[in-house]
Amino acid sequence: MISLPSASLLVRTWFGDDSAWEALVLEAQEPSEDGFLAAVNMVKRAPQYG
Repeated sequence: MISLPSASLLVRTWFGDDSAWEALVLEAQEPSEDGFLAAVNMVKRAPQYG
């Protein structure tokens, strides 16, 4: 059985804009104005076809 991470997953599902993904990752890793920092794991795997 696969064990799941204890943090939330941020899954990249569209690979047409690398700069948008990088901006989202940076935003997700910044604390909020109240000091909350989300526990997030980034999942970036391009689909393998063929």
